[in-house]
Amino acid sequence: TEPLLDSLRASLMREAERLLLVLPQEDPRRKIKNTKDILPVSREQVYRMVNLALAYRLSGDRRFAEKAERELIHVCNFSDWDPVHYLDVAEMTTAVAIGYDWLYDVLAPSTRQLVVHSIKTKALDLVVEEYKTGNAVLGALAIEEHYPELAKHIIGEAVRYIPNCLKHFAPDGVCYEGPAYWGYTNMYLSLLLKALNDNLGEDFGISEMVGVDKSVLYYMHSTSPSGKIFNFANSGSTAPAAEPIYFYFSRAFN
Repeated sequence: TEPLLDSLRASLMREAERLLLVLPQEDPRRKIKNTKDILPVSREQVYRMVNLALAYRLSGDRRFAEKAERELIHVCNFSDWDPVHYLDVAEMTTAVAIGYDWLYDVLAPSTRQLVVHSIKTKALDLVVEEYKTGNAVLGALAIEEHYPELAKHIIGEAVRYIPNCLKHFAPDGVCYEGPAYWGYTNMYLSLLLKALNDNLGEDFGISEMVGVDKSVLYYMHSTSPSGKIFNFANSGSTAPAAEPIYFYFSRAFN
């Protein structure tokens, strides 16, 4: 046995059990006047979907898949994913795409249809008009078999424009926005690179950009001997984050 792996799995299963008892999230815009966005809802949905779907895949316990499916149906029935504040759309797309992909074999046909329609109309159609982002790539890959030309277009635009952000990692992987946004950027960069390489066999040179392979070292060196982060630019905490990013980057870049 691997003590670290066993501990992580046990923690995941405890959290998945807790989530079985949690009610689906309501759209706060329906009840709270002047609510500006649903970003906390979208982020919580990513958290729930990753926990529940992974717990099912590791254990085979259908309770987790059934709860995740109910969550998928619930958020796909939102009127929209708040296109006024695009981060809300991006993160909700991540949640729904992961749930659809990881649970595809056990989802009801009606749920699959609802998810495909929701990703296209609530996210990808908007992306074509306004944005070029990695989050959209996950949604595009999830429903590529239904909309191959749309997926091709979105992926092409993403790999064309995402380097505009990552070029600032040169030469040593430093994130000029600070440690907090380093975590946010690289969490989604890891998902993007993994999805592209697994599905298309390449990441179109993104991982080879100068500084990308050194970026985790930047974060490690930003942690002082006292265990606190060098808090500059946009950083909301002095405690270093224990990110799953490290697992991907250690494998990808040795």
